[in-house]
Amino acid sequence: MAKVSKRIFAYIIDMFLVLILSTLLVSIIPQSSEYKEVNKEFNNVINEMFLNENFSEQAIENQTNKLSDLTYDLNKVSVVSNLVIVVLYFVYFVVLECYNKGQTLGKRLMKIRVVSENDDDANFKQILLRGIIIYPMLYDLLKSLLILVVNKSTYLSLSEIISMTNTILLVICFITMIANSKGLHDRAARTKVIDDILDNEDKKISTWEKNSKAKKTNKNKNKKVSDRVKNHVVSKEDK
Repeated sequence: MAKVSKRIFAYIIDMFLVLILSTLLVSIIPQSSEYKEVNKEFNNVINEMFLNENFSEQAIENQTNKLSDLTYDLNKVSVVSNLVIVVLYFVYFVVLECYNKGQTLGKRLMKIRVVSENDDDANFKQILLRGIIIYPMLYDLLKSLLILVVNKSTYLSLSEIISMTNTILLVICFITMIANSKGLHDRAARTKVIDDILDNEDKKISTWEKNSKAKKTNKNKNKKVSDRVKNHVVSKEDK
């Protein structure tokens, strides 16, 4: 089993890479004038809250409510961008890991990979299930779809519940992973994370053992042939 520290570093690397990729993707998607206006107002409210130290409690509450409203408006006008990010999560954490022998770029850098409990390569369903639990793609997808079918108050309430559920599951995954090297997502998907170096060494040892057995078998065969030839020669001399 791979060290927990290596798994955590791999997770951080992967999330950082996805953040960069998603930022680049969103930047090339044409944004509407409505999005630009809402985003500008959203940033202004954030700056006011952090830079102004003389806010009263009532003013802070008003700004917080305004920020919630702007968050809803911002999400509503950026559904396409959010769905693109969900697709990016799916491609990176599921498709790449599935068809790259259980490795994302972060796992590859840390020299670890995901396999089934029986040491076979993890299949698509296993990679998808563990990915849904530990990465935010399902939660982001739900929030992107909800905003299209429910009103503002319902969306804000459900969005908070979804975000809280995501956070709780992530914390449980890391706690169980630290406790016994196997997180909730691994248990659910029946997978484990191993050191790729050790796996390669095992393969080398296995190959060496096979070659040694083959050489030993050939040596025994040659010895038997040699003994037969000697016996044949001796029998001829006796005659």
